[in-house]
Amino acid sequence: MSSGSPPAYLLWAVLACTFQAFMTLHLWSYDRFQCLKWSSGRQPGAFKRVMTYSYVATVPLLVVFSVAVTILKYREGYVTLLDTVLPTPLALWHHTHLQWVLPLYFVLSFAWAFELSVPLLSYLRRHD
Repeated sequence: MSSGSPPAYLLWAVLACTFQAFMTLHLWSYDRFQCLKWSSGRQPGAFKRVMTYSYVATVPLLVVFSVAVTILKYREGYVTLLDTVLPTPLALWHHTHLQWVLPLYFVLSFAWAFELSVPLLSYLRRHD
């Protein structure tokens, strides 16, 4: 875990939650989630559906990661080292909080994999 400050992770959590709300509202307003139906037949929009699925998978995972890390960072607080106030280093975290680090990194890894699939899919589509 980086030595990022708790307010930085709080900003990330707020932005992720805002994007989740925007995406949900947009999908509802666009066609009441009909664009998520795979059974809507073979249309030119199938590529867009796959990209939409990847975002629908990515954003909630980023929300989970950012909110959980924000909670952990604020619970661990700050420490004074050599007359400098720093966010508590990972080595000084409580054992119960450390147990959450690896699963949260897995969540972030899956979210990042879904996010990276979007440019890969658009690259492959351009070169068909």
